[in-house]
Amino acid sequence: MNQRPGSDAPAATPEVWLRGAIDGVPPLLQPVAHSLLQSRNEVERLLADLSTERIWQAPTGAASIGFHVLHAIGSLDRLFTYARGAMLSEAQLQILAQESLPDTDLTAEDLQVAFEAAVVRAIDQLRDTSEATLTAARSVGRARLPSTVAGLLFHAAEHTQRHVGQALTTSRLTQHAAAAGLNQRLGLVALVVRDYGEALDFLVGTLGFTVVEDRDVPAQGKRWVVVAPPGGGGANLLLARASAPEQEARVGNQTGGRVFLFLYTDDFWRDYNAYTSRGVVFIRPPAEEPYGTVSVFLDLYGNRWDLVQLRSTAP
Repeated sequence: MNQRPGSDAPAATPEVWLRGAIDGVPPLLQPVAHSLLQSRNEVERLLADLSTERIWQAPTGAASIGFHVLHAIGSLDRLFTYARGAMLSEAQLQILAQESLPDTDLTAEDLQVAFEAAVVRAIDQLRDTSEATLTAARSVGRARLPSTVAGLLFHAAEHTQRHVGQALTTSRLTQHAAAAGLNQRLGLVALVVRDYGEALDFLVGTLGFTVVEDRDVPAQGKRWVVVAPPGGGGANLLLARASAPEQEARVGNQTGGRVFLFLYTDDFWRDYNAYTSRGVVFIRPPAEEPYGTVSVFLDLYGNRWDLVQLRSTAP
């Protein structure tokens, strides 16, 4: 009987790396092929009979199953592109920009088919890769960071397995939450402001946020103003106008000088350069940390914000 390389057989079948060599893949690249095929099998099991609601559910603010699967597909494609010595196309950059946005039109079957196709393309590229090229230099990203063919291929396999593992963990979280009847998320964070207009000028006009809701609350003499960063996916900001001396004293200092808000982005340098050009004051220069790229800026009142691109959102 014909069977896909590394495909799942009965439950007692060992993991892919213990099933022998993958046809046509150079010996030094067998671990990469084994890892990718193992990830494919785990995604296939994960997505079996999974509802669209579960796929895009983000428990306790964690990334959804759908995000991890889509990001694994996209990053595998990007890393293998760099391994070929090519730069990313406009289509690939567009996919990267949209990866963090939930696409509830995609079903479990859609994601499984897309993941399968990505792994097939990757295995085909491994078959076409000569071991003599493994130490050849390659550049990564706009900054053209140094790597090698082998470094990119092995990192792609590790990165794929990491996100598949995170998807499996998220699946367990959503399963436990459903069993316990739990469905919670942090919806709004209050930002104490002096004036609605000036706060909106900064958040919408300078940072590029959008107004989600803006309505009068006559009984309390205030407005209910909610804004969200582009793309959303996390908690929104409720603009709370200070209406008493003790509240006014907190404008610009809600956390006693600590960083108050953390703005995640899929492209740190795009936003850093845009904000700088619009007059946003950064009080700490950009730094590469183990978790990603980060810099600290001040809002119009002096509250400290982190602008962060997490490593899990980079190609």
